[in-house]
Amino acid sequence: MSAPLRVIVCGQTAQIANGVKAGLLPEYETIHVVFSAAAGAKDIPLLLSGQTPPATDEPNVGTGNYSKKADAIITGGAYDDEKFNEMRNACAELPGYGGVAWLRPNMSTPTPPIGPAYGKAMVERCKVCLKELEQDGKLDTDGIYFY
Repeated sequence: MSAPLRVIVCGQTAQIANGVKAGLLPEYETIHVVFSAAAGAKDIPLLLSGQTPPATDEPNVGTGNYSKKADAIITGGAYDDEKFNEMRNACAELPGYGGVAWLRPNMSTPTPPIGPAYGKAMVERCKVCLKELEQDGKLDTDGIYFY
């Protein structure tokens, strides 16, 4: 089996992020998690530039394996257009916005109510999207994709 692809997850809480992280395994390694657009705007450009983000008071729930840059950034439903664009625009000066696929939830697709079934459904949608992007050779180029 090849090495897992590497992702940055943008979520709202550690509990949700840990569920997403576990659900993405073994195909995808969550190397870093951000819990706000401000943190994402600070950390993501550093990570996509091959740098380690500064330590914070809260330990990061990602693996912290920063040996290679992420293949994709996954945002959750709490990241509306404004928050998403705050993070993405922070990467504007990087070549090709960091050369990474940015995934957003398609909020018009029906989902189960918030809870374990919701998380599982969203993770499965992410995995399908990531697999399609990998097959199409789009993970190492800039783009916005809905899952």
